[in-house]
Amino acid sequence: MSSTTIASGPGLMPERRWAAVRPMTQGVFGMIAVILGIVALAITRAHPAVPMYLDAIAEIALGLALMFVGAALAANYGRMLARAADADPAAGGQIAGTTVGMFAGGAIIILGILALLQVASPVLVAIDAILIGTGLLWTSAAAVRMATIEGDMMGERSLARRVTEETVFATASVGAMAGIAVAILGILAVVGFDPLVLTVVAMIVAGMALVVGGSSFSSRVTGMLVPRA
Repeated sequence: MSSTTIASGPGLMPERRWAAVRPMTQGVFGMIAVILGIVALAITRAHPAVPMYLDAIAEIALGLALMFVGAALAANYGRMLARAADADPAAGGQIAGTTVGMFAGGAIIILGILALLQVASPVLVAIDAILIGTGLLWTSAAAVRMATIEGDMMGERSLARRVTEETVFATASVGAMAGIAVAILGILAVVGFDPLVLTVVAMIVAGMALVVGGSSFSSRVTGMLVPRA
């Protein structure tokens, strides 16, 4: 049975640094969304007009996080192709060119800005919640797929690597479940079931999912997925 050869060397060090930066950044954006969501819930009764703005800002933060994650996943796919001995060097650029995560993140940011400008704010923040849930589902599926492809490229899996992959799958399942919950909350908000509270709760759930995915433990796991020199 033939296996794909993977290049190694000093050039992999920037990849390991990038693998550590991505989870940390998404965790920061996620924490911002959680804090804004909690503050919005706390002041809903005292200042009913303010939570809508905090909700929109939280959605913009989550949109930035999804854009960053999408770009990082696309770059990782490109690097895996570049490391493969039989890969087409141009394929990495094609993958990096279009990503669902970056598109969803950009749409979320635009809708969030429109909500801040009070352009149909309740409807836009609810639609944003649906897009964020969809983005979380996509990035979770992409992370699992990337880990699977990376394992196949490595050939024979050691016990430590199998444990690492299972941990990646578990972390991705948290993001997928959070994505489903956020999307459902967004749909209920669009229908009209207390849109402000539901969307704020959705932002807290999505933020927590990003914090879990970007925790220091997840960062170490992501780093392990990039072969050492």
